[in-house]
Amino acid sequence: MSEPQDPRPPRPYLGIAALGAAAVFTAAVIGVYAFAGDGGTGPATAPASGDAVEYEAPFGGTPIPDVEGMPTPLPDTGPLDPQRPDIGDPAPDFALADVRDPSTIRMLSDFAGTPIVLNWYASWCGPCLEELPEFQAAQDALGDQVVFFAVNFIESQSDALGILEDLGITFPAVLDTNGAVTDHYRIGRYLPVSVLIDADGIVRSIHRGPLMGDDLQEALARIGVDYDGS
Repeated sequence: MSEPQDPRPPRPYLGIAALGAAAVFTAAVIGVYAFAGDGGTGPATAPASGDAVEYEAPFGGTPIPDVEGMPTPLPDTGPLDPQRPDIGDPAPDFALADVRDPSTIRMLSDFAGTPIVLNWYASWCGPCLEELPEFQAAQDALGDQVVFFAVNFIESQSDALGILEDLGITFPAVLDTNGAVTDHYRIGRYLPVSVLIDADGIVRSIHRGPLMGDDLQEALARIGVDYDGS
């Protein structure tokens, strides 16, 4: 006789609690909070916006807060390639609305042939606010040798743009309105995250946490960009 089945559902490996006991995210948004390869012992509950963080976030990152409900995706946006990113493989193309002009759709492939620092940010992410000005300084110094390309995680256009204006950021940025591209890229439960892509479109490294100073120089070197930080 077979063993009786445990009626309790298994603990989700890639899940996060939604706001309120009754609120449940769809599988696509649940995946946004997965943290593939984080080396941790299991999912941690991210605090709601405004709550104090009572644990130390790994890699110097900021935990992604709960998002209430399912945001509406903008039309004609999202992942364009079925494969997911991995080091040594091509970076999957995607299309998202421009932060500064949401009527304009930008694609990763718009920057084909140029090394790319693909960075996820949000206005509530403390380390993001520290690294974005360093990215801007590097972009100013390097010009067309590299493209810093920012992806905002599930924020309003005003919030996503406001922080860029406050920090004087001029490089391109897009709105991941419902987190579909973030999920596809397996960004995880903490921001910031940067994906380093070489001129051939190959992912060369994925950096979790703020990317600054010597780490930024080393990351740029992996995609063939020489930068001394001065």
